[in-house]
Amino acid sequence: MIKIKKIILISTFFLIVGCGFEPIYSTKNINSNYEFTINNIGFSGTNSVNKKLKNRLRNFINIEEKPIKYDLIIDSSTSKNITSKNQKGDAEMYFTEIVVKVDVLHNDSLKNKTTFKENFEYENKSNKYELKKYEKTIEKNLVSKISEDIIKYLYSIKWLKKH
Repeated sequence: MIKIKKIILISTFFLIVGCGFEPIYSTKNINSNYEFTINNIGFSGTNSVNKKLKNRLRNFINIEEKPIKYDLIIDSSTSKNITSKNQKGDAEMYFTEIVVKVDVLHNDSLKNKTTFKENFEYENKSNKYELKKYEKTIEKNLVSKISEDIIKYLYSIKWLKKH
């Protein structure tokens, strides 16, 4: 049984390596697929969201050979609301929403303005430490989705400019 697991593991490794798998956000993919770079990002709003966004967008900052250079002004906010309570009045369900407003500047003039929203509803946990950990994971996942949407949006601006 152990030999079969080793064979499956080794063949899976060679299959992944041999098929040309490359992470979506690898430097090679960023440099070949996108013709824009981000010169500066100004942040306001929720600090934890801003740090995660900056980390996710860092591969697009100050790439010298890119012809289109944007400056971003990002304002983020988070909200957490109780959507359901039990008979005692204790929270049973929560709803978290992250809103990110992005102003895109090109050559010091406002080019586009848009808002990205992501939300998630989840159950309360009896262990508050586990609840906090779960909420951090939710925030990380929502910010990850928003950062992907921002990148796609910036790419679409470039595409719209060409066509």
